[in-house]
Amino acid sequence: MSFLDFKPVVILGDYVARPIDWVQYRFFSDKYGALVFPSDPAGYVPAEPYESVYSLCLGIYCGEQLAGWQYSHAQEGGILMRDTGLLPEHQGRGVYSAFLPHLLTHFAKSGFALVVSRHRFQNNAAIIPKLKAGFVIVGTEIEAGVSYVKLARSSGSAKLPSGNNGRM
Repeated sequence: MSFLDFKPVVILGDYVARPIDWVQYRFFSDKYGALVFPSDPAGYVPAEPYESVYSLCLGIYCGEQLAGWQYSHAQEGGILMRDTGLLPEHQGRGVYSAFLPHLLTHFAKSGFALVVSRHRFQNNAAIIPKLKAGFVIVGTEIEAGVSYVKLARSSGSAKLPSGNNGRM
């Protein structure tokens, strides 16, 4: 499967998520990552390509204006939500909370029963909506002096990961 399987979806009001290619994702994340994650002590580093049978790059737009992005890929029996960002002027409006159920539905329809992510401890804008959507905390990590919390959501018979081995 590829990003072509994702159909554009209205998230909230004028906000729409639609597929973009890897080049567009990297352009957006390179250009705006530091604005979205200004407190990252290590500096924002966009995700690198991951050899996977399934990957998804989405642009989140308010009308025709870029509001954010999302990149996920298959890994170790599940899907890893690798990088999601909303530009500051679009944060705090409920966009991520409204977007998350659409994304999780797409993953389930694509055959992924396990969805995993990791976030900086202070990233409540991502952690709280995920906990409300049924994710659980499965571990913590420290990498380059930055503390992360690992979250996972399982549907069906998928087993939640455990431990702090840095993998799903």
